[in-house]
Amino acid sequence: CSSACACIRRRAEVSRSQEIKAQVFRLQTEGIKAFKEGRVKEAIPLLAEAAGRALNSFRVYYYYGLALKADRQYQKAVAPLQVSLELDPLDLAARIALGDCYLQRGDPAEALAEYHRALAQAPDYAAAHDGLGRAASAAGEDDRAIEHFRKAIELNPGFPDASLNLGDLFLRDGRNEEAIDLFTQVLRIRPDFAAAYNRIGAAYAH
Repeated sequence: CSSACACIRRRAEVSRSQEIKAQVFRLQTEGIKAFKEGRVKEAIPLLAEAAGRALNSFRVYYYYGLALKADRQYQKAVAPLQVSLELDPLDLAARIALGDCYLQRGDPAEALAEYHRALAQAPDYAAAHDGLGRAASAAGEDDRAIEHFRKAIELNPGFPDASLNLGDLFLRDGRNEEAIDLFTQVLRIRPDFAAAYNRIGAAYAH
């Protein structure tokens, strides 16, 4: 009887494990889909529940962190992004996202550390230079910010964030024509990019 009971227990445990995996996969799939479709408020609880059950899933923690970041819950986004990097220390996008959260919550030293770590892994990674540019701009170091934004654009002309950020800096400094040129360049690459249109409107309004 003891042998039969043990066998039954093992089968029950296997069945329960498979059931949990199926639930996590469903939560993960629905959460990521909601996030990618812009339904951030729906994505957060789905991914939070998945993270509570899938302790070793990079994708779950990464997208949970991104969803919190997109909802401007920067403090809360730090922990899942940190876990995602523990699971995959080489993921550059997660490292930049973590740096962005540090920057937004007012911790520029931690943000700079993450951007520099990304740059050490991939010296030609445009997003790392963009992050360093944003950190420098926030610190009032405009010359250094311009240098990093221009480097990001040089490395990846199709990466719109650096052009928008450099244009914003120029707009702030009253260099409207240069700002408009940058925003227009973004539209040549991404004709449907609404943020660039909005900035051009703001530039003409100055």
